[in-house]
Amino acid sequence: MSIRPLSRSDLATARALLDAEAARHPYAARPRELLDAAAAQVGEVDAEYRALVATEGSEVTGVVLFGRVAGAVGTGALFGVAVGARWRHSGTGRALVAAAVDALDASGVRVVIAELPDDAAIGDARALLMSAGFVEEARVADLVRDGVAVSFMRRQPGSS
Repeated sequence: MSIRPLSRSDLATARALLDAEAARHPYAARPRELLDAAAAQVGEVDAEYRALVATEGSEVTGVVLFGRVAGAVGTGALFGVAVGARWRHSGTGRALVAAAVDALDASGVRVVIAELPDDAAIGDARALLMSAGFVEEARVADLVRDGVAVSFMRRQPGSS
């Protein structure tokens, strides 16, 4: 597996991965929007939204969307991760999250955050973030809708 920045030629496959994720749960709409923003900023040094893809040979197997949080000094965020069904539980998601955190660390962020609905529909997302060194900072009950809380998770760059 290798991980590299999104190229415009990856856009259709990355979008298909996010579309498949959206079919599994309702929380993938924003990452799909951000994919377009990241694609429009490919090659820009200070892009607000960025994407990395995981590949096996010439096949794109996963995508992660991340960037700096506007108006927050030294804060980066993970906005979404999608891994093809055949590649789930292979380490692809964790490698993508780690690469995104490393890229944010290299850009000088002090902390990386992720907001995660506590909904069984998103499967192993919480376990993925925790395996990549994220810890729950706060939890707000019924924020998404009745019965669905949001966990606010954090990772210090350089930690594992």
